[in-house]
Amino acid sequence: MPGKMNEMMLADIEKEFSGAHIFFGRFMGLKTSDLHELRTSFRPMGRRCLVVKNQLARIALKKMGHENAGELLNSMSCVFTALDEPQIISKALVDFQKSHDETFKISGALIEGRVVDANYVKLLASLPSKQEMRAKVVGAIKSPITGFVLNLRGLMQSLVLVLKAASEKPAVQS
Repeated sequence: MPGKMNEMMLADIEKEFSGAHIFFGRFMGLKTSDLHELRTSFRPMGRRCLVVKNQLARIALKKMGHENAGELLNSMSCVFTALDEPQIISKALVDFQKSHDETFKISGALIEGRVVDANYVKLLASLPSKQEMRAKVVGAIKSPITGFVLNLRGLMQSLVLVLKAASEKPAVQS
């Protein structure tokens, strides 16, 4: 029975890892309530937090061709997966690590097929998300257009005021 159970867990891990950005963290002495808080904070974002057996995760990573990522699994490990926007998950992990520095550490990640260390994850957390970048690009495009429209409106307003003043002025008789 244990062999069959491990096979089922391995299949679930492989399914979870396929096509995902995978982040690795380790926790020692983390309260159950804090781990629950971390796990539930990922649900609204459509991300997952898994506590897996290291050996099974290593086997799944090896099957995917990323056996070198297995070195990120040590002691009490938790794995975080996201299908898109890895900077969102890295921000959440960095923020959680700041408030739980003694009990939680980021080990690294497997992003777009590359194994990266914890420093890379922290650097990634400092980058804006796709949505923030889109907003900045739209703002940069919109800014000159808005300025042009406001200047044009000011010129039109000045012209209207001059024409109004000219129409109100009594006509000169000769």
